Amino acid sequence: MKNHCINFFSSLSFLENKMSLTLNFHLKSSRNGSCQPYVYGSAPELGGGDITKAIPLQSVTGPYFFATSIQITKPTNGEFSWYSYFVKPKLGSEVFEQVSKRFITTTDSSTELDLYDTFDINNSIGELILHFRIRCFTQYGQELYICGNIPELGNWDINKSKQMYFENNLDYWSCIVRLPLTTSTQQIEYKYIRAYDKNNAE
Repeated sequence: MKNHCINFFSSLSFLENKMSLTLNFHLKSSRNGSCQPYVYGSAPELGGGDITKAIPLQSVTGPYFFATSIQITKPTNGEFSWYSYFVKPKLGSEVFEQVSKRFITTTDSSTELDLYDTFDINNSIGELILHFRIRCFTQYGQELYICGNIPELGNWDINKSKQMYFENNLDYWSCIVRLPLTTSTQQIEYKYIRAYDKNNAE
């Protein structure tokens, strides 16, 4: 009986480890000095979307100036967990990111994830960041995609279109597309696709 109890608790501990995920946030920001950066997100451990429950990041040495580690319950299949940053100066109100929310992607075997991000640093990664956001009403089970005339948007191939994410706020959908910087002029064309799957679009 004693051996069974030991095995039971060992199995329970293993199960808890598989269901938890440690997030290591690393942030590089041009707003250092007197500004305190925070991270918050949809997970309860990140405040459940409430900025008053956001987690402060600590100053560290290295190329990324701020960091913190948080353990959350791992998102299950079909669930999206988002996070975002803001900074709070000593005087004045919070300054939020000008890009859409970031999403956490994991695998079944993931137990720890390092997230390297930048805040308010122009062209810090040599890319142009496009933020698409639209209000669109959908039927239950429908998704929203964006397709366009550049490789990052599928070159008008609907099977390569980019999926957008539901913000759970008045039917808004959004996504981020990163483009390499170039000195040439480029005209970007795109359209939104509402579909149950990419083969059944409207």
